This record gives sequence, structure tokens and C-alpha cells, in this order.
Amino acid sequence: MSCEMTEAREGLSRAERLKTKEAAEHGDYYS
Repeated sequence: MSCEMTEAREGLSRAERLKTKEAAEHGDYYS
């Protein structure tokens, strides 16, 4: 259970990081 949860959490952070990076490149998060 903990392994699955850790993997899911890592996947979410990775996706969030990618989204933030994309948004930053497009000037959505940082102007």
C-alpha cells in the first residue's frame, strides 16, 4: 500500500511540476 501511494504521489508531483513548467514557459504562473 505505501509503495503504491508513494508512486502515485511522485507521479502527481511530477505531473504538477511539468504543468507548472509549461505554464511558466507560457507566462501563466510567472509574468
